[in-house]
Amino acid sequence: KIVYTFHNHCYALVNKPYNLFKDYKNEWKFLHIKEKTVAQEADHVIVTSKRLVNPLSNILNRKVNFIPNTIGPLEEYNLTKTYTSKSQPILLSLCRFAEEKNLFRSAQAFKKLLSVYPHALWLIGGDGELRQNFIDKCKHLGLNIKPRNPKSSLNNTIRNKGSAQVILLGQVAGQDKSWLFNLADVFFLPSLMEVSPLVGLESLAYGKIIVASTIPGWMDYKDNGAKIFLANPRNINNITKNLIMA
Repeated sequence: KIVYTFHNHCYALVNKPYNLFKDYKNEWKFLHIKEKTVAQEADHVIVTSKRLVNPLSNILNRKVNFIPNTIGPLEEYNLTKTYTSKSQPILLSLCRFAEEKNLFRSAQAFKKLLSVYPHALWLIGGDGELRQNFIDKCKHLGLNIKPRNPKSSLNNTIRNKGSAQVILLGQVAGQDKSWLFNLADVFFLPSLMEVSPLVGLESLAYGKIIVASTIPGWMDYKDNGAKIFLANPRNINNITKNLIMA
C-alpha cells in the first residue's frame, strides 16, 4: 500500500486558504503537478487538517482521510496549567524573527497587557533577519527589552532581568527549551502564516495554554481539543483581549 500525506496544503494567509494547486509560484509548478498525480495514484491520501478533507476530495476526485497532527486525544494527558503567579504571567514565544510571525503586533499587544499585568514578562527564543528591527520597534514602544548574554544561563538571565519586560533568549534547544516550557504560563504566537506549527505540539505536550491566531494552522489545534485562544492577528486589541482571557 502507498499512503501519501499532504502537509503544506494547509499553508494559509489570514482568512485566505492557500490552494496548493493554483496559488503557487511558477518555479513550483512542476512540483505541484507531480504531487497531484501521486495523490491521485496512491492507495490512501491523508491530511492533518479536517477542514481541507472536502476541498481536497473534490480536487482529487477521491477519498481523503483525516488524521490529526497532535499528541493524541488531549483528555488522556491530564494536562494542567501552572501559573507562576497570576499577577506575574510569563509569556513564551519560540520562532524566527520574520514578518509572518507577527512579532511587532504581538509587542503592541504585550504593551497593552502590561496595563493589566504590569509585572508580566515576555520571553522570546529564536533568531532571524528582523531581530534588530524588532528591538528598535520595542524600544520605540517604550518596552524595556534585554538581549541575553550568550555566556549567561537562562536561569541567571531571567533571575537578573532587572526592569526588563521582554527578554531575547537567542536560539534555544534541548533541556533549555524544556526548562522554558515548564517556566512559562502561556505560549504566545499570533502568527500571520503557518503550516501546522510543531511548536504548538510542544506547547500541548507541556500542558501550556496557547494564544495564537485565527488561521488554519492554529485552528486545527482547537479542533483537536487544545486549550487555545485564537485572535485576529491583525487586530492588536483582539490579541490583547485573548491574552487577558488566557
